[in-house]
Amino acid sequence: MKAELYNNVSVEMTVKKMTEFIRAAHKNPVCRMMTVIVVRKYIKTGREFDMMAEVIYKWITESVKYFRDPHNVELVRDWENIVKTWEGDCDDFTVLSCSMLGSVGISTRIVICQAGKAQWNHVYAEYYSPAKGKWIPFDASMNKVVGWESPNIIKKRVFQV
Repeated sequence: MKAELYNNVSVEMTVKKMTEFIRAAHKNPVCRMMTVIVVRKYIKTGREFDMMAEVIYKWITESVKYFRDPHNVELVRDWENIVKTWEGDCDDFTVLSCSMLGSVGISTRIVICQAGKAQWNHVYAEYYSPAKGKWIPFDASMNKVVGWESPNIIKKRVFQV
């Protein structure tokens, strides 16, 4: 189980740590097994990326509750730590989302954004849909629907996983 605590860190450092945790999850057979168990009764084949994304999104939003990080601390955790505590903030939801999606072969990326006046105040996942030929927002921390993206985004940056 891994977690990293930071004070006053850069966005790049946080995204780097998130990416490390996500890439490690893609190679983790337990993460893959958990994801397959979550999706397998809803799909016919492992190539139904959009259906798998919908099921994973629903599972995450029903299972994990949003809680802020400790005051003045950026807490970045791996997928195992998140599912052991069943809570996290937007970077935790992003790590879990990208970890699960990637473990079953779905390409993901990390999006950081500025919504409102604050600088870089939110992060979420996107996955690539071959059927739709585009990247789809996957913001499980907001508990909306797959494809929902805040209308308040002023600017964003994208990081490949």
